[in-house]
Amino acid sequence: MKIGLLGDIHANLEALEVCLQKLVDEECDYVMATGDIVGYGPQPQECLDRIIELEIHSVRGNHDEYVIEQTPLLAINPHAKYVIEWTRSQLDEKYLEYLRKLPDVIDAKDFLITHASNSRAPKWGYVLNESSALTNFNRQTRRICFNGHTHVPMIFSQDPDGQVKMEEFTSTYTLNPELRYLINVGSVGQPRDKNPKTMSVTFDTETSELKIFRMDYDISKVQAAMLKNKFPARLLARLEEGR
Repeated sequence: MKIGLLGDIHANLEALEVCLQKLVDEECDYVMATGDIVGYGPQPQECLDRIIELEIHSVRGNHDEYVIEQTPLLAINPHAKYVIEWTRSQLDEKYLEYLRKLPDVIDAKDFLITHASNSRAPKWGYVLNESSALTNFNRQTRRICFNGHTHVPMIFSQDPDGQVKMEEFTSTYTLNPELRYLINVGSVGQPRDKNPKTMSVTFDTETSELKIFRMDYDISKVQAAMLKNKFPARLLARLEEGR
C-alpha cells in the first residue's frame, strides 16, 4: 500500500493543489496529513474544503488549535497571531467543528501520525536534534511515526541500543526494519529548509520506501492573496526564501 503524506499545509491552496496532483500521479492509495491545515496562509476555507472533499485524514496542529480555542493569543509571534485572528473571522461553524474533531494522533497500525512530538511535554515541542528525538522515541508507541511542525524534512532513527541519528530527508530512503523512525515530512505551504519549493512524501508499506518530491508552484499568486488581506510583509517574504 502506498501512502501520500502532506505536512503543514498552512492555508496555501496553490501549493496544496500541486502536491495533491503529484500524489495522484504516484497512485497513492490513501493521503494523510500532519496537521496545521490553517495558519500563515490566505486560503484556509479553500484548503479545508479540499481536505474534507478528498477525505484526507489529518491530525490537529497547533495553528488549527489556536483558531478554535477562541482565547487570547499571548505566547505566539505577532505575525502568526495576526493570521490566526484573521482566520477565525473567515471560518464558519462547519469548519471550526471539523478542526475541533481532528485527533492529536492517528494510529494506522503500521505507523503513527502526530503533529509535533509524541512526548507531549510541552504539547507543541519541536523535534530539532537527537536529544529532542530521544524524548519523542521514549513515548512513541509504533516503530514508525510521521510528523511535521518544524517545516523541515528530516529523518530520525533509533537503533536497538537506543542511539539516535539525525539525517536530512532530501531523496529516496529505505527504512531499516531493525530501527525505529520519526520522519518529518516538511511543509506543503511554508517550507523552512531554505528551499521555497513545496513538498509531498510517499511511503510504501510493503517495500518500506520513502520518497520526497519538491515542486514549483505559483508563489506570487499566494502572495497577492496575502497582500490583499494585509498580511505582514515578512510572511510574504518567507514563501520566496523558504525559511
